[in-house]
Amino acid sequence: MTLRPLLILTATAVLAASAAAQEQVYLRRFADSVAVRIGELGHERMLYYFSPTAYLSVGDELEQEGGAHSEVLLSAGGRVELTGPAHMSVEALDGAGDTLRFTTLSRLAVVAGDRVLNLELPGGIRCEMQETRIDMHIELGRLRIRNTGALPVTIHGMVDLESKPARAQAEGADGVAEITAFEIGRGEEVRIPYFGDVDEVKGRMRTRWNRKAIWHDKRSTVEAQGDRVRVGTQDTGAELSLAGVATRLPPNSGLVVTDRSRRMGGANAEDDKGR
Repeated sequence: MTLRPLLILTATAVLAASAAAQEQVYLRRFADSVAVRIGELGHERMLYYFSPTAYLSVGDELEQEGGAHSEVLLSAGGRVELTGPAHMSVEALDGAGDTLRFTTLSRLAVVAGDRVLNLELPGGIRCEMQETRIDMHIELGRLRIRNTGALPVTIHGMVDLESKPARAQAEGADGVAEITAFEIGRGEEVRIPYFGDVDEVKGRMRTRWNRKAIWHDKRSTVEAQGDRVRVGTQDTGAELSLAGVATRLPPNSGLVVTDRSRRMGGANAEDDKGR
């Protein structure tokens, strides 16, 4: 008679743990090239207008290029809107807080709900927020972050601000302050010097070519020259993605990609996709 309640409690605990382990975020593509990288094997797929949605778990990634526009919905009312080139990975999803890592970004509009949301940004910067909203974008070599919500946002990291908020906690010597943590209140903003994007993520390397990102593993060679890029593989083959479009190369093979937009010319030529 005493075993049945115990079994029910055990089954309930297992189901709760399984649900927590499988927590996901919902992604929707609105425009242009948006790709996702799913699972331990890193399988990539493009999101098209006829199939614009995907679910991301911890370890999964999103990559978009050009004028791409997408939205990520999290538990407890969290939301991230991405515009322009971006590379995001899901680092943590649990009751203690969600963590999203951005190795590349252009413009973000972020809303945090009841759960703490951590944003890991290039340069070792981390934003911690809850029940508030921030807008951020890259502007002339600066990462500009503005609190458009009601509650303060805490920013962590060793950064050199152009204007240091009064509530900053600073460490340093000889009058040179290194900011470790500070808050920005409602309507306040900071401008942090932007030192570029990360060039290696989870064993993959990134090569810039004509304002496009080529992600490839270390088994491949990439040579970018003008309007052409050559990709070569070794005995094991390789995987790569160009502007969010993934492909797999067989062993001992090569690929040449030509950027037609540079040959065509025009004011907007560099913003077009190469083929």
